[in-house]
Amino acid sequence: MATGSSTYSINSGIIDVPDTTFNGSQFSVRMELIEGTNPPQFELLSFTAIATESGAAIESDITGGLIVEPTQDFIPACHGWIVIGDSIRNRVVERNVISGETGKVYPFNTTPDQMTFDEPRGLIYFTVYPEATRLYKLNLHTGKFSNKFVSQSIGAALGGAPHVYR
Repeated sequence: MATGSSTYSINSGIIDVPDTTFNGSQFSVRMELIEGTNPPQFELLSFTAIATESGAAIESDITGGLIVEPTQDFIPACHGWIVIGDSIRNRVVERNVISGETGKVYPFNTTPDQMTFDEPRGLIYFTVYPEATRLYKLNLHTGKFSNKFVSQSIGAALGGAPHVYR
């Protein structure tokens, strides 16, 4: 049987309950506090069955994996920090994958998709899902988003009629 005590991280807002009995089976449960809820509400991150037979491998107990937001892309920073485009809550999140700590959270109006980092300027450029005709920019110093329309002329250089794709 899995044993252990529940833990809560104030930094990440994640609660781990390592041994919960449900319908006669043992499970490990991980939830994250939904910011701004009163009374506090939690989102279920994982609900994993725990092997209870003698000698059975308990992968969830030994992998040391940290569950993070669902994402299409992430940017590695340093000292365990990454920047994640949260595809469920439509936000960009700074997360430490070593400690589980959450840094700054930047709420957005749609799903961040592919991202790239201009480290010297502190800018993150990204596309969104579903696809748009804009390239978005997040200034990490100010927390402000901006965008620029993207278009491309194709055809005239190939001897055909010019076409502008937006």
